[in-house]
Amino acid sequence: MDASEIGTEHSAKTFSQEVGAVAFNTEASVVIDRPPEVVWAYLNDYSATEDWRSVRKLHALGEGPIGVGTRFEGTVVMAGKEYPYVNELTEFQPPSRQSWRSVSGSGWFKGREGSYVLEPHDGGTRLTYKMTFEPISRAGTLVEKPAALLLRKLGWPQMVIGIKKAVEGQPAKAAQGPS
Repeated sequence: MDASEIGTEHSAKTFSQEVGAVAFNTEASVVIDRPPEVVWAYLNDYSATEDWRSVRKLHALGEGPIGVGTRFEGTVVMAGKEYPYVNELTEFQPPSRQSWRSVSGSGWFKGREGSYVLEPHDGGTRLTYKMTFEPISRAGTLVEKPAALLLRKLGWPQMVIGIKKAVEGQPAKAAQGPS
């Protein structure tokens, strides 16, 4: 499977309106041959995030169950450098939807807000992953347009392909979801 087989949204209208402004959006979707509960469990296994994105050391802050208001601290690795961030869950509806907003970030860009939506699809799951990025440094402002194009054409499609491969590659018993 290559990036051309993944659904992405990046119309010229969105590109010119969003990138020229303060932020840009990226979105990709893929159908995974596992039920939503299994995909949800994988996406919420924070020990596996390094397998499908450039995030390191992701963990919930505080005690108690994960839900709206829970904050997560993580580190993004970009060009060999580590950039810490904190996000807060704004929506948490297992096993179908999770959304978050940025509380703090560092580096050239921060993911201002994002979400993933899981929908049943032909015995599997359609995963749609969205993020809105904004430059938070002068360097980020200077490379905003090429960064947006790169994320839309390669970054996001490759990320959902990685999720698909990882989830579908789980042994059948693990793919049953939580017991």
